[in-house]
Amino acid sequence: MAARLNTRQTEKAKSHIKTNRILEELGKVVFEEREMTATQLRAAEILLNKTIPNLKAIEVAGKVDHKLEITWKS
Repeated sequence: MAARLNTRQTEKAKSHIKTNRILEELGKVVFEEREMTATQLRAAEILLNKTIPNLKAIEVAGKVDHKLEITWKS
């Protein structure tokens, strides 16, 4: 079998598969199809934090010095 040229894509695919699996299991917990211990839930949270970016509020501060001029030509 030939060696893969783009190993980064393979690693990315593996990470998505694992993330999907974790989300599926957490979904089962939510819909009471499965139970998890506190340790298992914490482990799932840690793994998800490594694969899915946290969406935190970001404040952008600054001064805008642009003026908008509209001229009508008839």
